[in-house]
Amino acid sequence: MYANNLFTLNNVPTLSVGGRFSAASAMPSSSQEIAETDRVFVTVVQFGRTVMEHSFTGFSSLQALISVVKNSLGHVSGLVSVNVRNSTRGWASRRTLRLNGPVMSMLATA
Repeated sequence: MYANNLFTLNNVPTLSVGGRFSAASAMPSSSQEIAETDRVFVTVVQFGRTVMEHSFTGFSSLQALISVVKNSLGHVSGLVSVNVRNSTRGWASRRTLRLNGPVMSMLATA
């Protein structure tokens, strides 16, 4: 492993122009294509424990799929690893997400 500087790994820039890291910018977008007929497997892991394991079809973008996964994990809060594998097109991707669980509010008493 060779790093020219703090923001380059194997001569691939890992820091976008806006200053925020984007794993998608380091990988070609053509490698993560999804069609509505593709079968996509999603596994969500938190603290080494599988929180969700499901297969999906009918999505035309990775962002739409991740959005549905986030909405279905309403009871989970904190950092999770989302492993997505498109068996039809033959690629896999891992993303780390921070989920905000349900907000508990306390009523003020006088």
